[in-house]
Amino acid sequence: MTAPVWLNGAVVPAAAARIDPADRGFTLGDGVFETIAVRGGTPCRLEAHLARLARGMALLGLTCPWPIEAAISDLLASAAMRDGVLRLTLSRGVAARGLWPATMDRPTLLLTLAPPAAATSQARLVLCRGTRRNQNSPLCQIKSLNYLDNVLARAEAAASGADDAIVCNTRGAIAGASAANLIIEHQGRWLTPRLRDGALPGTVRQCLLAAGLIAEATMWPKTLHAASAMMLTNSLGITQACRFEGRALATRDDFRRRLLAVAE
Repeated sequence: MTAPVWLNGAVVPAAAARIDPADRGFTLGDGVFETIAVRGGTPCRLEAHLARLARGMALLGLTCPWPIEAAISDLLASAAMRDGVLRLTLSRGVAARGLWPATMDRPTLLLTLAPPAAATSQARLVLCRGTRRNQNSPLCQIKSLNYLDNVLARAEAAASGADDAIVCNTRGAIAGASAANLIIEHQGRWLTPRLRDGALPGTVRQCLLAAGLIAEATMWPKTLHAASAMMLTNSLGITQACRFEGRALATRDDFRRRLLAVAE
């Protein structure tokens, strides 16, 4: 049975939910989103997710007339799902045509729940060559609805038989994977790309940095080719990479368990 959704103030059956065709989230990608793991009926790292959401709203000048935490609680109470993936989507809402019309209605807030993602034990990675991440754009620091660079990177990975692609910024420095932060073992240290190089401020990344388990560094493709191990981190888990550009990588099960103990 499909889980209900929370839309603009109420929990409704998914089949009854309707988004206006003039909604700017659909027509222009004008909005922000968060993907949050739910375990035992509790959203993981909710405070960090809401803080990032607030930064995105401030950047885009979005407002939300509904208390978001209450909306999350309402949906979780209505759904018979203790473990899953919560997706929060906030758009600017309905407006007339044009990039910045004179009047706009209230925003659209949609919360959905999905079953837990299938666990991926190891990932095969390649270097993305078809697109770059613009580290100079303020959008690289938020989760905006404009996600096509990430889609293109993942498509390139799939076309090459890999699970994900590592994306460079416009200077050629490493920014991260299509939908995850990257950490690598290099010369005895665990490193992750810097925010100023285009890395997304991930919630798990934030936890690991605060715990002193990883450190920020500017890295280049040659850095990745010299790395002994790699992992991908996002709100849904931590995945070890088994290969990069066809080269076998070491596994670090003990270190991954340390990371998970901090992140979860």
